[in-house]
Amino acid sequence: MSLIDLMKTRRSIRSFLSKPVSDEDVIKILDVGRLAPSGGNKQRWKFIYVKDPQVL
Repeated sequence: MSLIDLMKTRRSIRSFLSKPVSDEDVIKILDVGRLAPSGGNKQRWKFIYVKDPQVL
């Protein structure tokens, strides 16, 4: 699937399953997010990974 196709078919998810996301999947998502452009290319990323719902 091309980037254009992905952008055209994107959607917003408003309901979620209670199934936990694996640590491996979280690491993959954060790794890709780290590559996203930043304002002025300053790359001041801060990721906070919270696994315990009680902490939220």
